[in-house]
Amino acid sequence: MKVVDLCQRHVVSVAPHESLDAAIRLMEEHRIHHLPVVVDDMPVGMVSDRDLLLSVGWRLAAERHTGATRASVAGPTRVDEIMNRPVIQVGPEAGAGRAAQMMCEGRISSLPVVSCGTLVGMLTSGDLLRALAEGGLDDIGCRGLIDERVDAHMSTNLVKVKPKDTLAEVIRLFRERKIRHVPVVIDDLMQRPRLVGIVSDRDVRRALGEAVTCDEQAQESGGFYLGPTNVLDILTTHVRTIAPEDTLGAAIDEMLRHGIHALPVVENYELCGIVTETDVLRSIGSRAV
Repeated sequence: MKVVDLCQRHVVSVAPHESLDAAIRLMEEHRIHHLPVVVDDMPVGMVSDRDLLLSVGWRLAAERHTGATRASVAGPTRVDEIMNRPVIQVGPEAGAGRAAQMMCEGRISSLPVVSCGTLVGMLTSGDLLRALAEGGLDDIGCRGLIDERVDAHMSTNLVKVKPKDTLAEVIRLFRERKIRHVPVVIDDLMQRPRLVGIVSDRDVRRALGEAVTCDEQAQESGGFYLGPTNVLDILTTHVRTIAPEDTLGAAIDEMLRHGIHALPVVENYELCGIVTETDVLRSIGSRAV
């Protein structure tokens, strides 16, 4: 199976000079997380929802006005101020397994598909997971992968935080351990970790982006902004989980159906692991022939 067989041919893109408001609207309208930044049909950068969360907290320019006349805007306003470059791209004839490896190596979730310098498609991690779930990757060595148990693919060397831990500690863990999700636990009476929530890098990025722009606005009027400081302020408490004996296919189905990228693994109310989209991509990449 090649990238050309899996990628999305209709590509939603932006130009470098366009506003961050336009990028936010496009992502919301099309329910996507990544936008290639294009000049003359050639990708010159990438903007993700993570970039928008960190830079402006997903707030439109109208929500970021500063000053008595509200003529200025806190934070960046144009796509070319926050886009990532150079662009990591893939050719249409590349194998699906190689694309999965590239995503893991680059810690990215999408790849512009480029042929002869022209953008011809977009391949996302969701496209690869969907293809695996539907049997589309059987021909590259992934037959039977979705029938394997979750505990054969989950991470057991868990990084956990407590509700009162600081956001600075979470950021440190994300950077040092190169992870994007961390379960939030409290110890039960038997000192076993009980899951009470989860924090993603998107949660942290939103909090930081809001803090920067809100503080700039507050300072313009002589005040200050006291944003979230600990895990309890930003954690997601409604957490979808999976059991270690469930299949990888069930985990993929849960991720795709609910638009999530990680599932804590729970057995008898005790947190015992976590399986992520990256774990699945790594398995695809390692088995591809």
